Amino acid sequence: MKPAIPFATAALFALTAIPAAAQPEPERSIILPGVFPTEVGGTFDARLDYTDLDDTFLLRNLSVLGLNFFGSYLTPGGFGGYAMLPVGYVSANGDSESAVGNLEVGGLYVWRKPATHFYLRGGVAVDTADNDGATIVPLANFVARPSDAGPSGLNTNWLRAHGGLRHRVNDLVFGATAGIDFALDRNSEDALLSLSGSIGIVQPGFSLAGGLTVLALVGDNNPNDDDSTITLNVTADFGLAPSARLYLTLGANLEDQFHGYSVGLGIRARL
Repeated sequence: MKPAIPFATAALFALTAIPAAAQPEPERSIILPGVFPTEVGGTFDARLDYTDLDDTFLLRNLSVLGLNFFGSYLTPGGFGGYAMLPVGYVSANGDSESAVGNLEVGGLYVWRKPATHFYLRGGVAVDTADNDGATIVPLANFVARPSDAGPSGLNTNWLRAHGGLRHRVNDLVFGATAGIDFALDRNSEDALLSLSGSIGIVQPGFSLAGGLTVLALVGDNNPNDDDSTITLNVTADFGLAPSARLYLTLGANLEDQFHGYSVGLGIRARL
């Protein structure tokens, strides 16, 4: 019976070693412009963007900084919540001002398939901005984060409803988002519609992605107004650690009436 002891030990070692060897490495989620993160657990993101809006809004050499903080938590079952807080700084015509924008909180649900994540999120952007922040913060986000620009201020509470997906095919990742935001304290039925589409490529150590966002004001009865805008955004992220990434952003508004561009730097960490 003695030979059975080493055989049993070897068999036990093999059974425990095989699953460990077959265990895949955690999939790194690429940062897609305009598409919400869908990673399980906690996510923290801080991002600083510089935006130049030359000859825009009757002001010359308008420069703004936007600092955005984001946090979310998602359970393995797909349920979670998120919060966002934007801060803005503006310098124009020799004057400067800084202010805090609207605090946004909401819920999140993600349905996972082998290669696709579908998500829904709904939230409220509370009118926490003062009169300066109600204008400065949307300007700071207008090019860098177009779908979040309006609800970050404008002297009103906002109700937000968005949905989207991420789909991966080998090293390519596709993303899409559609959402509508309602201003709750304005005497109109206007709402902001946002549509985003992105594509990216994942490589060892870095990822690169680009996307377009269309914003449109719905409910406006004036057919002569141009109530839509298109923005191009690009991100490049680099691994700092297994759970943290540094990323760069570029943005450009593609409309003739808005000559704006943005550059930014951010960090995203899984908690």
